[in-house]
Amino acid sequence: MFNYNVAIQRELLKLIALQKSKSFWLKFLWIFLKPKNLVMTSTYSNTAIVDSLRAKRPTARILEIQHGLIYSTHPGYNYPLGTTHSHAPDLLLTFGEDWKNIMSMPKNCSIQTYRYHTDKTQLDITNKEKVILFASQNPVAKELFTFAKEVAADFKDYTIIYKLHPSESKHSPHFKDAQNLTNLELRQDNIYELRL
Repeated sequence: MFNYNVAIQRELLKLIALQKSKSFWLKFLWIFLKPKNLVMTSTYSNTAIVDSLRAKRPTARILEIQHGLIYSTHPGYNYPLGTTHSHAPDLLLTFGEDWKNIMSMPKNCSIQTYRYHTDKTQLDITNKEKVILFASQNPVAKELFTFAKEVAADFKDYTIIYKLHPSESKHSPHFKDAQNLTNLELRQDNIYELRL
């Protein structure tokens, strides 16, 4: 009844065109700008960029800054012990010492910690009461957002902050009914900059 092959073919052609465009601009960047370092928030989901830089600028260092939560089974932060991996960053900067214990990075990646904030007064945590924070992750985003809406409807005297994953947009169709709840805020801030 429906011709799915045409729709799939159209989407594949769009993806191929996008990859060709990215490849062109990456070559331009590496050749003309000659970067010494590349700072990223996610090397594991940008392997084409990492591979391209390593091929064109082998002396350039790739630095990754922790951009959210790392969990013990996250495939981007758990490699077999004692191995090396071409997609891994040269240096991974984490929010604190505890994160190092959760992950298993390749030998060719060093891990350092940095203090994103020095104390709670910088976060202004004490200025609001009755705040519930949800930190979204792609695999459970729709279900978590549904739950956050239910919590917002049941706890009207609370401010519900739904912190979007960096790959999510508050303009996405499944977030449109957030406008119906006055105590539900969609936020794209860095999770450590939220003023709770």
